[in-house]
Amino acid sequence: MACAIQRKYNRVHNNSNNSNNNNKTVNGAKDLKRYVTEMMTLLANIQSEFEADATRASSKFNDTKFNDTAKRICSNPNLKDANLKEHEVRNEMCRVAHNDFVYSATKLPQCSAFLQAKEAAEECLGQIEQVRKMMVTNKQQKKTTIRKLRTLIVRERQTPAIITQHLMKSVALEEEEEEESSPTIKGLRAVIAQTKQNHRTVGKNLLKQATVLMEAMRNQHILTYKTAAESTIGAILNHASACSAFMRQTMHLAVIQFCASRWWNEFEKPAKAPTTTTYRVKAELASGLHAKFDVSHTGHYLSFLEEGCPVPDIQIVVYATDATNATNATNANHERVYCSYMFDDLLAETILTDEAVEEFEEARR
Repeated sequence: MACAIQRKYNRVHNNSNNSNNNNKTVNGAKDLKRYVTEMMTLLANIQSEFEADATRASSKFNDTKFNDTAKRICSNPNLKDANLKEHEVRNEMCRVAHNDFVYSATKLPQCSAFLQAKEAAEECLGQIEQVRKMMVTNKQQKKTTIRKLRTLIVRERQTPAIITQHLMKSVALEEEEEEESSPTIKGLRAVIAQTKQNHRTVGKNLLKQATVLMEAMRNQHILTYKTAAESTIGAILNHASACSAFMRQTMHLAVIQFCASRWWNEFEKPAKAPTTTTYRVKAELASGLHAKFDVSHTGHYLSFLEEGCPVPDIQIVVYATDATNATNATNANHERVYCSYMFDDLLAETILTDEAVEEFEEARR
């Protein structure tokens, strides 16, 4: 996350004036309100930073020149080998898999650790806000109750004798002494004192509850939220890297397949091939890891074209399809392996001619 967010986090949760006291303390509802506001800002900053990083990661993957050209190559009508359509489909499904991964990681609460951490942090902050409201209510109730009790004391004092003789100082003093000894007034003042004590106790308990929630916010929820945001972005980038590597592998096989098909149809295809038989040339990995994107094979995809890594076994397979009588449904359009070749250095030098590669590049352009 951004340094500004980290600094704000430290400022909110740490007391720089006392190295032995790293807890953020509050003395009342006003302090708690400031804390809630700062925490809301911090959560919003983490969210906005996460969204910006996710957008950059998505754009980096979707706007890659390779991704743009891969689909165009396979879809180009100038390519004579229609079999390359399979490579387009694989790449498209890979893109769909990545988009689904990003959507699950950023939009689905049941799958997203980030959203789960966000929900937990917001729930804790909501509980702190409820405590703050209870503190405000407690203070208002105390003021209202004491105000009513003092009104009763004033009314008790305002007897006809006091109203008539209030201008006489001596009489007023005598009346004051009588009032002070009045059981009703003494009882009301005792109630006021007890009310203050009760609300003071409630206020202290609410502060303790707020402190516990703030510690959970500091020690668990914020850090979990930040960590989940960072790990989610990292997972998206890793997944995008794996998808790009898979697509590079697919593109590499597409080039080989195009050149192999051109070579086989020109030099290897039987001169007297049955007119009812059609042939299809494919470039495949012997491991079969080319057929469908699987993130568990990320290491294989990343090492496929890296220098110094052994090239996986590639084979050129020619499939034959015999068009039989339509009434024989079980054998109709049945595809079989006609022949296969290992794509070794000698075959690569034979089929990957400059002319074939230039023809492929021209079709791409």
